[in-house]
Amino acid sequence: MDSSNAKKEAKSKKTTPARLLELSRHPDPSVQLAVAKHSSTPVAALEYLGGHGKVTILKAVAEHLNTPPAMLERLAAHSRGTVRQAVTSNRATTLEILKTLSRDADDSVRYGVAENRQCTPDLLEQLARDESARVRGCVTANLNAPLELVRKLARDPEFQVRGRTISRLLADGQNDLLELLARDENIQVRFWISQMIYDDLPVNLIALLANDPEAYVRRGIAQRSDLEMAILEQLLKDPAPQVRIALAYNKIRPIPTSVIEDLANDPDADVRWRAVYNGALSIVTLERLAAHDPADFVRERATLALGFRQP
Repeated sequence: MDSSNAKKEAKSKKTTPARLLELSRHPDPSVQLAVAKHSSTPVAALEYLGGHGKVTILKAVAEHLNTPPAMLERLAAHSRGTVRQAVTSNRATTLEILKTLSRDADDSVRYGVAENRQCTPDLLEQLARDESARVRGCVTANLNAPLELVRKLARDPEFQVRGRTISRLLADGQNDLLELLARDENIQVRFWISQMIYDDLPVNLIALLANDPEAYVRRGIAQRSDLEMAILEQLLKDPAPQVRIALAYNKIRPIPTSVIEDLANDPDADVRWRAVYNGALSIVTLERLAAHDPADFVRERATLALGFRQP
């Protein structure tokens, strides 16, 4: 059978395990790879491919849920870090293998261990002391990490690690540390908090970040959909145009009429354009902007918006 048809058969959900075993011996590596990725591939085929395949095939074998522990153990000792990392992503990988890989010289492999949901709190404690910030940061996202460990990592010297604790701290109501991070020396950490748009931020954090010295952070707050009127009115007067632009583009529903109308009168043309683009302006305001705004692109956008609003 030619490679093209063999590959199609190896990818088909209708192909039986017995036929997949036959196809695992096909000389074309692309066919072997398709077999290694098939959910019904039998153990015998995976064992054959694990001993004969190229690196890409070995990675697929290492990720396959049917691969037996003995084969995963052998792949965990492979010379290529990408293969060892693939072993860490397999839910069937045993704790003993994860412990071995947690000491791997390649931080990408240790990162994979920290991601694995089979990782125990003790092992995560070890990885939280890892020399790599990537690995320590990954520990914070593992649901098996004890809250106290996450709290400790919220004070990590690397800002990337501190930033990755935000989601867990929000979920567990750790407002004391969230306030500490909202005052973090690193602007990116403060911005990340402002961007937790699918989480309700405590009102005191929103107010704190709305007064941040960096416009970049205040812009993040202006993009939120859970802002109270006092914060909206404050952001309307923000000295940085990019903050007011973000507010004009905000799809708060319903956006207070006074806020969007004020933005349509902003001295910055880009803010007025964004207010038109928001879609919440009154017909009267759109007509005024279409006829009298000093900026051509604002008049054009307002005219277009009026066309969409006409019955």
